[in-house]
Amino acid sequence: DTDLSTVLTVWNATDHASHILCEGKRLRIHRVSVSHSRQLSSTCRVQLSSTRHTVYQTLHWDDNSSSLYSHIYQQRLLTSFDELHDASFRARHDEIDVVGVVIRSPSTADSRSSCKTTGRHHIYIGDDNYNTVVVNFRYDNMYNEHKETVGVGSMVSISNLYYRQGRVAAGGSSSVPQCVVTDYTVCTQNPKQNHLKQGLAHLRNSVKNVREYVEYQQEDLTTTGPPRDKFTTPTRRGRDASQNFSENSLNLNDSLL
Repeated sequence: DTDLSTVLTVWNATDHASHILCEGKRLRIHRVSVSHSRQLSSTCRVQLSSTRHTVYQTLHWDDNSSSLYSHIYQQRLLTSFDELHDASFRARHDEIDVVGVVIRSPSTADSRSSCKTTGRHHIYIGDDNYNTVVVNFRYDNMYNEHKETVGVGSMVSISNLYYRQGRVAAGGSSSVPQCVVTDYTVCTQNPKQNHLKQGLAHLRNSVKNVREYVEYQQEDLTTTGPPRDKFTTPTRRGRDASQNFSENSLNLNDSLL
């Protein structure tokens, strides 16, 4: 089944493991531990973890496997807010990368009130077409880890966001798609990946007056209530994500092995 995937968690990754575990590479991996997947994705049924004895072997793409490569592996692309507002959109591995302007954060009075009501931190981000998306931080440590990055008016890239189609909150005159920060999410104002750098560059060129843009978007959100908590998140509740565990995780497709 070429649509099945799993998550490999690598503890205390060596320089060799960090170098070889790159997106798009074909690997054979020996001596890993297996457990039931804690992901919500229907395509991720088991979870793998490295051990001290795990061995990674690079496999080359040949003529017989090249067509499989193009079918399975897709380079990372930005997900547009228009796609998130499209009812037919499905995120690959339930994961998306986005860029946007922060138009509401827990630092604003209405969001602080919402946080007391829902027990959740959330921000609203907008694109250059004035579409809006809600990003939920389910636990305090997750928000505290990123709060210096997601102040109102900041232009940010957020990668590895968890997204399931149909998750929306009331907002302005329409529904607002919701995404969730997980242990794997990276939020930054200075991304290294090309698709994120290009997306932020386009956003900066499109939104010249950030203050005016934010004021307009905030006015449109004045009738917005707190995002409704309709679903659980594939995160590890007992773990403090702000601590440094020297852990890396990635999605693997079984057809590549």
